[in-house]
Amino acid sequence: MTTAQHFGHREAGRSYQRRLAAYAVILDEKLRVACVVDKLRLFLPGGGLEAGEGPRGAVQREVAEECARSLEVISPLDSAIQFFHAASGEAYELHAHFFLARFGGVLDGPAQHELRWLPVLPQPPAFFHECHRWAVQQALSRNGPEVPLPMSNKVLASLENSYGDYCVDIFARPDGSFGFEEYRRDPEDGVWRCLHRYAGQVFKSQEAAVTQAKAQVPWLKIAGA
Repeated sequence: MTTAQHFGHREAGRSYQRRLAAYAVILDEKLRVACVVDKLRLFLPGGGLEAGEGPRGAVQREVAEECARSLEVISPLDSAIQFFHAASGEAYELHAHFFLARFGGVLDGPAQHELRWLPVLPQPPAFFHECHRWAVQQALSRNGPEVPLPMSNKVLASLENSYGDYCVDIFARPDGSFGFEEYRRDPEDGVWRCLHRYAGQVFKSQEAAVTQAKAQVPWLKIAGA
């Protein structure tokens, strides 16, 4: 069972309203991601689940309302929990489901929000929720024809911790750029699982990728590897 990634900070002694939501990561051939603008803030298309609604149905309904487009869900991505505060001061615990998806046809009626296509490299856009940026990085790490990226990356080196349960792979892309990603070995089945945290970054050399991995990955910084 995959544990949801946590973002933000839960303040002790404060009451948080639990909110269930679903969002779509939609990439185009120019390596841009579909974003909606709400009150000058950026979000992935999607929103809250209604009573009796599942995540897949919710994201398709929300995209239809927000963008006036139908939605084809390709595959689920990992989920996340985001703690945040609204402008009104209320505190929320957002349980967010994410889907890799693509737009379908244009629907009748106006869109509720402005749609923007923003580049995902070298970093995903500055979304209001940090977990949305993480979801885009997940999508960029996916192998397969549904992601418009040259994903035949070549692993050049692997940096592993002393316990053998975490590692960072340094890789080269077919376009000549470099990157890195962190993996965790599942204690139940021994399978290495991608943590989808860093792969969206682009570096000009292997050395630069290694330097940034050691600067950004907490256990690498402590080890001084």
